[in-house]
Amino acid sequence: MLQMDLRELDIPLHIEVVDPRKEIPSRIVELMKEWEATELYANIEYEIDELDRDERLLRAAEGPQIRVTYSHDQCVVEPGKIVSGVLPVILSSNKIARQANVRLLAMATKMDPPCSRQ
Repeated sequence: MLQMDLRELDIPLHIEVVDPRKEIPSRIVELMKEWEATELYANIEYEIDELDRDERLLRAAEGPQIRVTYSHDQCVVEPGKIVSGVLPVILSSNKIARQANVRLLAMATKMDPPCSRQ
């Protein structure tokens, strides 16, 4: 239904299932090359597997010079924006949560701030 509604507005919607999931980043880069697209915008996801996928996509996009911009959309305040002088990774006693926080902070440094986009 959505695809047909968008088609009427001349907006293409491509839906594809990629299996295995670890191939998603390379498939996205393939499609972008095929479509001659140079910029990708996505919402950042905070789960471990999704962070892995997004990090692989950032690395895969570097060679073909594809600009990847992630935006926060699930939090009122973006992770890492409010600090008390103690890194958020130290506040968590859960090893997986600490690793996720470290990776989120690393990815956030690679993201373009919204005010720099035109």
